[in-house]
Amino acid sequence: MNSIDSKFLIAGRFLFDSNSNCLYDQQSDEESSRLGSNEGRILLLLCQNPNDVITRQELHEFVWREQGFEVDDSSLTQAISTLRKSLKDSTRSPIYIKTVPKRGYQLICAVETCYIDTPLTLETPLKKASEAPQSNTDKHRTTTPDATDSLLPVEGETSSLFSGAQTNSKPLKQQRSPLSWRMGSMCIAMLTVAILLPIYTAFFSMPPTSELKLLMRYQNTPVYSSLYYPSIEKWKKDIQLCVSHYLTQRQAQALPTQIIVTGGEEDKLVLNYIHKENQASDNFTVRILYDKQAQLAQVCQ
Repeated sequence: MNSIDSKFLIAGRFLFDSNSNCLYDQQSDEESSRLGSNEGRILLLLCQNPNDVITRQELHEFVWREQGFEVDDSSLTQAISTLRKSLKDSTRSPIYIKTVPKRGYQLICAVETCYIDTPLTLETPLKKASEAPQSNTDKHRTTTPDATDSLLPVEGETSSLFSGAQTNSKPLKQQRSPLSWRMGSMCIAMLTVAILLPIYTAFFSMPPTSELKLLMRYQNTPVYSSLYYPSIEKWKKDIQLCVSHYLTQRQAQALPTQIIVTGGEEDKLVLNYIHKENQASDNFTVRILYDKQAQLAQVCQ
């Protein structure tokens, strides 16, 4: 996909560059955020098919299988949750991404493809589509610059024009410091986000509560499962055994705030013990195979 058709204006507010996975919020003073590769590919597919219901299988195919990976459904749910946080969207009253039960997800806001020849950076502000270009007289007007004017950027050299963007688009942050320093800082920030985002997704991101169902409570600790998973009634005794063993082992330590059960297909089950954010290092995952009942006590240790 070339750079001309890879930028999208979402609801007249967010500018998404699918080449760099950068998301610019034009209504916020904060600098751009960089999406993870999974979240970026999900948003790209939704932007290319606005108002269409994209099934979970289609998302799995585009985001993971085309890249040579096979993941369970909880990875998609977690990626959608992280993407909603980046868009400041609500699961109960969504204005961007709507969950279509038992089918998939739908981008319900307006999306416009932006046509621009220059790469987007924090130093390249957006310009209203209705603003006319400078006249030839203005372009060739000469003045004697003073010491202050020599430090200011020339508007014609740093601005770019969106022909497809809405006329109420607000400019991004203007350049306020030397280009080399800002580019160095931006590279460091992007590298840091690229390293930390997979860790955040694995340990901190959880499916929205509206997509979970309560299976049981054990010693006041709730145990949840996704609404989209098949019945796991045959696993209840195994779940109780593992949860009981884990909580008993941690009596002198902080207990998990919740336990999320994923899988259940192909005789495999995964228990995710989720702790508070400041205790994320205690997060723990147990995989159970239904045909290994004799080893269940050992697996749950």
